[in-house]
Amino acid sequence: MWRITYHPRVGNRPRGAAAIAAVVVLTTALFIGLAGLLNWSTNGYRHATRATTHARLFYAAESGLQYAAGKFKLLPRGGNFDRNLLSNEFVAIVRSNFPPDIRLVKFTMSDSSTNATVMLGKYKGLYQIEAVYDIRCRVSDANDATHVVELQLKMGSLFLSPFQFGVFYNENLEIHPGADMIISGRVHCNANIYMWPTKTLKFNDPITCVGSFRQGYDAGWSIFNSSRDQGQIYVATNVAGTTRYVKLGKQLSNNLEFDTSVSGATATEYFDTYSPLWADTSLTRLRSRVLDSTFGTEALTLPFEGAEDYSRVLVDPPVDGETTDIARVRMANRAAFLIETNDIIYYQTGPVTNSEYTTRTAINNVYSNSFATRTNYFWNGRQDYTINPLDFNMGAFKTWVDSGSCPLAARDEFNSSANSRSGIIYVNQPEIGTRTYKSTNMAVRITNAEALPRPLTIATPHALYIQGNYNIKIGTTANTNYPSAILSDCFTPLSTAWNDRKNISNNLVGASSTTYNTAMIVGNSTSTYQNTTGGGLHNLPRFLENWSGDTITINGSMVCLFAAVKELAQHVDSGSDYYGAPTRNYLYDTRLGRYETSPPGVPNIYKYGLLEWAQVE
Repeated sequence: MWRITYHPRVGNRPRGAAAIAAVVVLTTALFIGLAGLLNWSTNGYRHATRATTHARLFYAAESGLQYAAGKFKLLPRGGNFDRNLLSNEFVAIVRSNFPPDIRLVKFTMSDSSTNATVMLGKYKGLYQIEAVYDIRCRVSDANDATHVVELQLKMGSLFLSPFQFGVFYNENLEIHPGADMIISGRVHCNANIYMWPTKTLKFNDPITCVGSFRQGYDAGWSIFNSSRDQGQIYVATNVAGTTRYVKLGKQLSNNLEFDTSVSGATATEYFDTYSPLWADTSLTRLRSRVLDSTFGTEALTLPFEGAEDYSRVLVDPPVDGETTDIARVRMANRAAFLIETNDIIYYQTGPVTNSEYTTRTAINNVYSNSFATRTNYFWNGRQDYTINPLDFNMGAFKTWVDSGSCPLAARDEFNSSANSRSGIIYVNQPEIGTRTYKSTNMAVRITNAEALPRPLTIATPHALYIQGNYNIKIGTTANTNYPSAILSDCFTPLSTAWNDRKNISNNLVGASSTTYNTAMIVGNSTSTYQNTTGGGLHNLPRFLENWSGDTITINGSMVCLFAAVKELAQHVDSGSDYYGAPTRNYLYDTRLGRYETSPPGVPNIYKYGLLEWAQVE
């Protein structure tokens, strides 16, 4: 009989310990996986949150850059790019608009500029100011000070100013002061420079001329004239960081005084263009501070696009049918306020092109306002006639502009024009009659102008007089001033001591030291014969009064582009019965070369753009 025996397989036998171990392992793995997943999720959340915060910080910092860039682009000519004000404005915006978890760490702007010479084109030889503005904004997480974002934006500008010289003359430049004269800022002449000072004449900065640089008179008066002593001429040279003045030689009662370091001991060796030593040695002796035709100096053209060949277009009234290129350069078309020949004061709006596109709105008769009068008279001994000026009281004008008497639209145009008219006044009154001996004639006179209402440019086709200190403070803060320019047929400064009643029949009344902080583009008359000249630089401001012992300070830029047509009488060099010479302190205001501190409305060339953007941190 068969017997079947069952043998169980070993692998099929259950083992409880192994099963339990497997469950434990699987459970542990599951928990580890869940913990890892949770940790991964938490880290992801944290990274996502930080990334979101970082993006918010980034855009917060970017808002600071964009705010500054926007202000930079909208800056009007003559506007002041006040970095502290800009920072305070943005801080106020942050306080009211940033969420509480974003903190502004810093918001700064610095700038640097360099002068570069234009190498090609019609403005070849001029300086262009190349400025770089470095704007930085740094923000942080208010809950994590280590989480910061800092962005940097660099904006650049290129600016060609007509006021880049202490003195610029388009024709012959004569300098024959009867008292000491100091000239700071570059001097350039598109013709010849003639010098014969009675006292000391000092040049503190480089001199260039297209023609000759010589001692003598434009009208041909011999430089060896025993009847008139000659003062010494000094040219500053910089040696090892110090200023050293080199003497060019002078004549004194036929005895000649020279600087032995640059000249010999004979009359033929005045150190100027005609010296036999000039061509070979002036560059080293004067350290290239004087460059004339010997060295190929070329004529310069100031940046008045469309009016380079007719510079009186700046001050003359508009002409019907002229081209837009000419019309838009005229200060009459650029002005916010215009006083016309019909005695009406207007305000202008619209693009600065020509009268076809300009809206002119009448306000009232200018003499119905407290700032304008036409009731005063005084004697001009140089012209031998009486002046009946339009007196423009600057302090009263500011009060009027800020009052309800001035239309709001006019005030806005003067203070913040969208068409670059801000701060520009043009005055065009009619002539009284023919300008003849002992007649009464028209002029414009500015009074009460120690403080200007804002950056300001005043233009007129007439003779312009300014009585008293001009632009010497902002509000009540002394020794500060706004960018300013005057453009006129000619210019006469009247000192703080001036009194019309004392100047009815002669002008030899004592003056007092007076300061004018302004650039100027004005005309002069041409010299014809010895001892009687057009005035030269020493009388580009046409003096009345006895200034002897007093000082006139003009801090700005003095530009002579055209001949005067209103006041033409020449200057008598000696025996004058209308003025005594002041000490002349003619300074250059370096702010005039920068766009943001240039006078409003004066034509120039300006370009700007983005140079660089970077994330610093």
